[in-house]
This record gives sequence, C-alpha cells and structure tokens, in this order.
Amino acid sequence: MKTTSSLISVISALAFELSDAARQNHFDKVLQSEDGRSPDDMFDCDDGQGEPDSAVRMTGDMANFEACGKLCLETENCEAFDFTEDRKSGHMQMFGAFGWVHDACRLYEKTTHRPSPGLQKRRFCKKLSTTGNFSFLQLEESGQCKHECGASSVIEQFYGEDLTFKLGEGDHITWEVTENTCMSQCVVLKKGLVFSPACMQHLEGSVKVSSIQTEIGNFKLCCTTSSCSAALPTDRDLVHPELVDDEELKSANLRYDCVPGQGPVSGAFSESQENSFENCSARCDAEEGCMAFDYTENQRSGHVENFRVWQHDACRLYKKRTHRKAAGLSERHFCMKVFEESEEAAEEEELPTLVGASSPEGVCQHPCGAEKVDAVFPSGESLSFSIGEGERVSYQPSESNCLGQCQVVTKRGFHSSCDSELKGSAKVAATGKFKLCCMPLSCPATTVTITTTETTLSLEGKFECRAGQGKAGTTYSESADSSFEACAARCDEDDTCAAFDYTVKEDSGHLELIGAQKGWVLDACRLYKESAFRPSEGVSNRQFCAKTVDEESQELDTTKNSAPKMRKKAVLETEELPRLVGAGPKKNVCQYACGAASVEAIFASGEVLNFAIGNGDRVSYLPSEAECLGECQIASKGLFHSSCDSTLEGSTKVAATDTYKLCCMPLACPATTTSTATTTPSLEAKFGCKAGQGMPATTYSESGKNSFEACAEHCDEDAECAAFDYSTDADSGHLEIFGATQGWMHDACRLYKTSQFRASEGFSKRRFCSKAGAEKEPEAEKEEVVEVSAPVGLAATAGGQCSYPCGLTSMNAQFPSGKTLAFAIGEGDRVSYSPTDAECLGQCVGVSKTTHHSSCESALKGSTKVAATNKWKMCCLVQTCPTTTTFTESATTEPPVTFQCQPGQGKAATTYRESGDNSFEACASRCEEDDECSAFDYTTDAKTGHVELFGEAKGWVRDACRLYKTAESRGAEGKSQRQHCVKARL
Repeated sequence: MKTTSSLISVISALAFELSDAARQNHFDKVLQSEDGRSPDDMFDCDDGQGEPDSAVRMTGDMANFEACGKLCLETENCEAFDFTEDRKSGHMQMFGAFGWVHDACRLYEKTTHRPSPGLQKRRFCKKLSTTGNFSFLQLEESGQCKHECGASSVIEQFYGEDLTFKLGEGDHITWEVTENTCMSQCVVLKKGLVFSPACMQHLEGSVKVSSIQTEIGNFKLCCTTSSCSAALPTDRDLVHPELVDDEELKSANLRYDCVPGQGPVSGAFSESQENSFENCSARCDAEEGCMAFDYTENQRSGHVENFRVWQHDACRLYKKRTHRKAAGLSERHFCMKVFEESEEAAEEEELPTLVGASSPEGVCQHPCGAEKVDAVFPSGESLSFSIGEGERVSYQPSESNCLGQCQVVTKRGFHSSCDSELKGSAKVAATGKFKLCCMPLSCPATTVTITTTETTLSLEGKFECRAGQGKAGTTYSESADSSFEACAARCDEDDTCAAFDYTVKEDSGHLELIGAQKGWVLDACRLYKESAFRPSEGVSNRQFCAKTVDEESQELDTTKNSAPKMRKKAVLETEELPRLVGAGPKKNVCQYACGAASVEAIFASGEVLNFAIGNGDRVSYLPSEAECLGECQIASKGLFHSSCDSTLEGSTKVAATDTYKLCCMPLACPATTTSTATTTPSLEAKFGCKAGQGMPATTYSESGKNSFEACAEHCDEDAECAAFDYSTDADSGHLEIFGATQGWMHDACRLYKTSQFRASEGFSKRRFCSKAGAEKEPEAEKEEVVEVSAPVGLAATAGGQCSYPCGLTSMNAQFPSGKTLAFAIGEGDRVSYSPTDAECLGQCVGVSKTTHHSSCESALKGSTKVAATNKWKMCCLVQTCPTTTTFTESATTEPPVTFQCQPGQGKAATTYRESGDNSFEACASRCEEDDECSAFDYTTDAKTGHVELFGEAKGWVRDACRLYKTAESRGAEGKSQRQHCVKARL
C-alpha cells in the first residue's frame, strides 16, 4: 500500500514540565480507564532486576511485559516490576509459605534496581512518575484522517529528520492495522534515558501505533484513531447468503437484534479481538452455527487462558440466544440473529385484529388468568396467542392478573420492544412473526367475565418450596437457571422431575470429573426424580421445591369466580432408613457377639439388608474375637463423604453397601462370656479433646488418618504417645525435604510425646486430644526406676568413673521381686548409642517406657539411652575409658584437663564441629579428645539443630554440642540456655 508523508511544523526543542495537578490527572485517567490501555504507556523498561528479597508479590502466570505490567497497575503500592519470559522461573521458599515459588513476574514498592538482567535475562520496568520533565515532541494539527485508511507505514519528521514508522510493529505494540481505521491526530515522542513519555500524557486518547530505534535515538508514534466509515451496515450489508445452508434463509433478510448484556457464562465457542458491531457480526456470519454474539469496544479486553496465555475476547460468539442482562464493566452488547422475510413483503403484510378487545383503557379486556387471545387477519385467517409462551416471554398468566389494552407487533427491527410500541406494555406472548404487547392489570375482587371451567395453576401453585436441598448425589439434570421461575419451568416440562432445588447465584457450579460432561458445570438449578430432601440450605442458600399432587377434594374459590379449582398438596419425602435387628438400648455394652461377621437390618417394607463387617468402600475396621460392636447407627452414604463421627459421635465405619454405611462403637470384649463382665473404656473415655494443636516441631509420627477414631486408635496403641491432634482434611500434608522419608507427607494425624498444646486450631481446624492422665502434674509422673546390677566383682559407682567394662555389650537389671531383665547395649527402639572399646558406662538407671514425657535426662542428669526393651530403657552416663585396662585411674604424662563454664555461647559462625551430645560430660569428652578444641558450648535440649544448606552434611544438623578452636565467647546464652566452657589444664 502506498505510504504517505506529510510535513509537520517543528516546534522548538525544549524540556517542559507539566503541572503536578495536570500530570496527576492524566495519570489517574490511565489507571481508571475502562479500555485497559497498554502498560507500555505507564512504564519505562530496561535490562535489569529489582533489589534482592524486596519483591512484594510474585507469580509465574504472567511471564510477559503486558500481563506483568497490568498486574502492577492493579496492585496497590506497586511502583515497579521485573519479568522474564521463562515460565519455569522460580526458587525454593525456606521461610513463610514453604515450597517452590514461581517468580516470572515480581512486583516492587521501590524503583531502585540492579542493572544485571541475570541468567533469565530479566527486564526491569518502573512506573512513570507523575511529576518531572519529559523530552519534547512534535504535534500535528487535528484532522479527520491524517493518513489514508489501512496504511501500513508512514513517514514523520523530527527536527528535520525523516522517520519511517511501520504501523503495528515495534516494542510492545498491541494496536493492529485495519482497513476500517485511520489515524487522526499524531505525536512523535523521543524516549528519554530514564523515563519513556506516555502517549496519554501528551495526546489525550492516543495509543502507541509504532516504535523504532535509530542512530539519533528511540522514538514512538502516538495517534488517536478514527473510523473510516462511521455508518452502520444496513440490513442488506449484513446478508451473507453464501454462508447460509438453508435454501429458504438464503433469500431472507438477516438482522441482529441487540440489547445491553452478555452471553451465558462459559458459553462462548469462539473469542477474538474484533471490538465493533460490524466486525464481530461479520465473524458471526462466517461461523457455522453462530446464532448470537456479544462485543465490547475495548479492544484489549481479554483473560488468562489455561493459566498460560492471554486470550482476547472483545468479540464472543454463541450457538444459543440466551443471555444475561448485566452488561458488565466492559459495557457489552448482546446481539442475536433474526431471520425475516424481505422488507418489501413485510410492508405489504397487514397486522391481525384482536378479537373481543373493545373496553376502555385501564380495564380488563380479557378474562383473569386467560391463557389464549385470538386475532384475525383481513383475509379471515385466524391467529392464536398462547399467553406466557414464546421466545423471551417472561410473563405468566395468573388468576390475580388480567390483560388490558393490547397491540399486535411484527417481530423485526433493531432494539424493538413492546414499550416502544405501546407505552407501559409487556410482551405476554409471541409466535414466529408476531408478538402480543399488553398492559398487565390486577383483577378486581369480582369479575363479570365468563371464565372457563378449567384454570391453569401458576408455577407457584405447582410447587411447594422450603429452605433446603435435594438428596445428595441424586440430581439427574443441572443448569445455570438461577431463578424460581426458570428452574420451575424446566421441572414442570419434565415428566420425570419430582422436585428441584435452586440458588440465585448465577456462578454456582462444581468441578465434574466423572461422566460425559467433564470440567466446570454450572448447577444453580438441579432437578431430581424423587422429592427426598436435606433441610440444610448450604452455602448457596438453596430453596427446595417439590411438585404437588392432586387431592380428590375440591373447593370453590368465591373471591374471583365460580369455576372449581383443584387444591394441591406437596409431598416431601424423608429418606427411609432400615432398622437394625437385635440392637438393644444400652450404651457401652456389646450389642453383637464378639467377632461378629455380619449385622442385619430391615426396612419397613420387610426387605432385609445385610452388612458384612469389615467389607465396603473405605472400611478399615476388621472384626476380631477381642472386640465387639456397641451402639450402632445406619447412615446414608452422602456425596461428600460425611464421617461416622458426625452421625454417631465416636463411632467408626465398620461396614458399607452401595447406598448405606454402618457406624458402630467398637468395644473390647469382656474377659469372660458372662454378661456381667466389664468393658474397656471407649476411645472417647481415654482421650480429652479440645480445639488446638500440639507444639510445633514436636510430633514424632504422622499419617493420613483424618478422623478421631483412626488417630485415637493409632495413639492408643503406642505406649510413647501422650497426645495427638487431627484434622478431617484428608489432603492435609507438607513437603518433607529432610529425614529418611522425603517428599509429600500426609499429616492429618500427628502424635506427640507430651500433652503441651497451642490453642490455635490453624487452617485445618485441628482438634488436640491428650490421653487421660497425661495432664497430671510433673510430680505425679515420676519415673519408675529399677535396680541395676553391676557385673560380678565390680561395684557400680556414681560420678565420672567407669562402672562397667569398656565395650560392654549387655547388662542385667533386677526388680524388687528378684526378677532380672537383660539389656543388649546399643539395641532397642531409637537407641543411637553403640558400645566401643574407647567408652564405658558409668552410673545407670532403668526407666519404664510407659510413663509419659520420660527421657533419660529427666531420670539421670546427663545420661544417654544405651539400650531398650519393649517396656524399659537403660539410661547411663557414658564415660571415656582410661588408657589402661584396669578400672583404677592410670598415671598420665600430662596434667588432667578441666573446664571452666559459665552461661553463654562461642563466637558466632566459628564452630568447626557439631553433634547431638546434650550433656556436659559428653560434650566435654569430645573437646578433651580433640587437641584443636579450646572451648565448647552445649545445651541439654537434645532436639536443637539447624538447616545446613552448604558443606558436606546438608539437611538437618543437630548442634547441642559445638566445639571451637578459640575461647572467645558471647555473653548471651540464647533460647537454648547454653553453657560456654573453656579448656584448662591443672
């Protein structure tokens, strides 16, 4: 296409400063503009990135300039952003919300930045200041069209230099060249070193149409645009006979009837950037099956598709002509196809005359609740209107309303409405070519009109409604109809529909993963084949409506006319549950035989239902001779996996069929078969529960058991478990990157060795349950100690001497009764000690493992667990063996080592060795054996440690004992209450 050039008067080059008020006004207009102007008009970009750890928001969904810039404009206090086009960009978040964080787009409150773009080649963009100086530009006088329509390139001048701009091309250009658009008023802007001047700040309403890089600088062309032809297309212009398959429609006149509004949510089958009636209607004409479209003049209207790409949607096409009345923020118009005969034929056609309409205005012209109105053509042909029926007819006849003045109107023309034909009228009926517009009136208390012997009930009379929902999992049809009228009409027309529930929330829906229709399904209206209902109205505040059934009796309605009217009554069914056979009324008593394999139930109809104990979907309970079933209750298997605990508190699901589940209280069988035997306390009796959680980082066992029964049983079987917390959220978990098991760990159930808890229940709404007796005062929890017998010929000693031979592998303990218990040194549950010839055991005590909160440190200060059986553990002071094999201290050539200790820690970041030794003796022994060690600090907290990300040992490193090569000390003892000890020789 031929390019054109024009001479532009050059205004002297000088810097000027807009007033703060004017510049802020332009800035606010851009921010508040509804048409979504390009972020390029708001930011100045260069290679680089923001300051480390200063981003206020990060996301991976917006890996481009436009999307990240738009997010910054929508975010409060955002002054700058950096971005990369690498969608996989991210980092490991170690603090706060732990896990992998995508950061392709990062927002900042400050404009300071680093010039390095990094490996991801980031661009840093700062928001244009609302005050300051801008490079000057050249301004062309306003005109109708500065360049010819559809021009692909133009030549402009800047201080005598010719600049060739290729329209629609350049850095961050979203404007596109079309045959129907021309440029009216334009300016040339030279980009500054710090800020790039915005088009909006220099020419109101302009957009960037091109940008170039030259030897004398970088420039962009900003223009306001005009339509080359402002005239709307005629009906003839919109006809595309070659696109119509039906032979009859090829000769028809194609129209679009438009109203403010939008198509149904998620109903568009095609979306594009056309932002005018002409272009969007042309797309609809060209698409097979398109019956309607909506459009907005906002060319940049769009949304993120599949979390990855930006989808323009100024023009949206639909296969149905249903729509929403709300025009939305983009002020959309909804247009639907209308096929009619040619205008010539329409002009010759005469309208029919209504039969029996002769009364004055404001008076009923037709009977109250009339269902039909007749009209007749001059030719004698009759036309009947069915009141309440026809396309987009919302009016429904009722006994309390009648029709006043009426008029028959041909269905053609843009935006035609009954109100424009007959002021105050409403469309009460419609046929293929005509619509009936009438003035709805209230019926008088009595009427003189002759009524028919039959009347039709309104939708309100056909259904009885109350707050609630249909039976879970039984709906057979769902739709987006969010009103009583629309949903009731669907049910009324369906013979299989017995009831429905609805909500006025248009966006109500759910994710469908099973069945023919997968994805997001709108379900404001749900139909049911039976009228069983739940009284809960749910978060959507649903109403449940059941169809009425005829009664045999009739009654006369004397207030309106003498015609008999059928009286209706709704039947709301309550779900019938079977009755258990042989269940007694007593609680905490075996209702069935120990180890029972089945339980029977019977319906009112006499039908028998058999539950096979231990069988069914997600049944973990197994029958055993040691247990029996106490109180039981049958529950319907709801859609959302309602728990037995909510049906019968403390119960467990012991069996299930396709429709029902059996919830029972498992009890321990009595020791004898007599009925007088006592029963083991239930899990509820063994634990006291409250809202809250255990102390952070103190759990020792986690699982996905998401019910009180399962988690309580898990804790009850573990002698070390003093308490647990649980959540009913089966997906509760966390990412485990340390320890033996790494990856995603389910943690709905967490066990603890102490009954300390936090009152906060957290996001998972946890409950904290402690074993009965675990809350006793410490003095009631004293360790049970047994006597430890030393080997024959060796007396056990207290203090820092060997009481047993070096490398001892076994020892005996003796009960007061004389019974002995053997311990294998270095073996047992969670025993980390291993016997060596370099170490011996000093003073030892035996401790029962059944006492809660037990630890070797509390039983014997400074001791270590060296062995354990199922119920007992051996706690000993570990000593360093002397250089000779005798148990008497041997002479040494160098003076003995002593340590001088005081509260404090070694110099920060100077430790060279760390271990989990949490006693003075153990840590001092390590320092004494190491010639490089000049000092150490230690804590008695065996769990103290830190995350090590560098060095050879990565992960969680225990550091109760830390060795130093210097004696420098910090006075602070820290949260772990450390002691700092300096080596000295006597």
